Amino acid sequence: METTAEEAIDTRDRGMLEDLMNQKQALQIEIGNIEKQITKQATGQADTTMPSTKAAVKARVRPNAANKCIDLVVSTTEGIIRGVSITGELLFNGSESAFYYSEGTPSDSLACPIKTEKDVATELKVSAIVGLSMADNFQVHDITFTLPKFAMYLPVREIPQRPQGSVTGKLTDRVSRFQLWVSNSFSVPPSEVLNNYQASFVSVRDGSSITVTANNGDFSIYCDDMDVAGAMVQDLANFLGVTELSSTCDYPKEFETFNATLQRVEEYNTFRMKLTAEMADSTQLVKAFVIKAEDARILQDMKTMKKMYSSLYEVNRELMGEYLKRSNNHSELLAALKDVNSMIQKAANLRVGNAKTSVVNDCRAAIKAKNNAQLFKIIRTGSV
Repeated sequence: METTAEEAIDTRDRGMLEDLMNQKQALQIEIGNIEKQITKQATGQADTTMPSTKAAVKARVRPNAANKCIDLVVSTTEGIIRGVSITGELLFNGSESAFYYSEGTPSDSLACPIKTEKDVATELKVSAIVGLSMADNFQVHDITFTLPKFAMYLPVREIPQRPQGSVTGKLTDRVSRFQLWVSNSFSVPPSEVLNNYQASFVSVRDGSSITVTANNGDFSIYCDDMDVAGAMVQDLANFLGVTELSSTCDYPKEFETFNATLQRVEEYNTFRMKLTAEMADSTQLVKAFVIKAEDARILQDMKTMKKMYSSLYEVNRELMGEYLKRSNNHSELLAALKDVNSMIQKAANLRVGNAKTSVVNDCRAAIKAKNNAQLFKIIRTGSV
């Protein structure tokens, strides 16, 4: 055993030594290349295999509706791009970075497809490998690029039909500031400042439409998804530095679904109470059958005892079936209540500050009072 352990240690040491020798050789080669570059610079010679020091790397976002994603297009002012490494949170499944390379002939730009499941603003670290077409040596250019929160929305001139859902609030700042928010958050170039502003977008994820408008001190976001609209309201308030914001909204499709959810909750609660009462009655029967069976056993009345235990078996089987029904009902009730809480959070995210807190508290009070009419009014207007 001692010999085997010593051999294992010796093998490990030799492996570590070999790795260190390989690292040493790689570093020596790198040092040699650097010394050559320094010598050429000192003597005024130019390295024809390397781009000039004036070479620059830039990045921009380009929607890719065909692949339901966005392309981060990295380009250089001189030479070609061999590959690009992108590091950023919440972008790549199971990893914080990804490497892209050209499948064909390398050019001065490289499109890196990125698909985000959620709308998040992320700072990307971009490392581009730049060189000349026949070069042996390359430069690595590092830049940072902020991916706009709503980069997954393609700007369009017009949409076939405006979404039915909408949220409207007071704009406490100038329309130009609203336009600047659209430019920064949707990755669109600044446009001429107008008193009546409107912009439309199409999601490259699912093709849904969005229209944002600002005029006469009001802003509106037309979008059929309350989650998306809420994220936009929160982002707008954060950009403008607004701490208090009330709004009114109307989402016919989501309200219809929510009404059906409330009805399911009521049905599940009614069924739960009914099951509880039935199980209580069955429990009393179980107690009675156990007592009668025990009395029959003491009196050595085997016929009656068998009859009582047979009845007890049937009641117990019914209880197990009722328990399974109650368990399924409980799971469905929890799922429905989760949807109710989700709707309350959606409605709250359409407001900022005290208005947001009031919506949550008032909605819960309306649910407790079983006042669905008041609940829908709170969600629509933000007040009781």
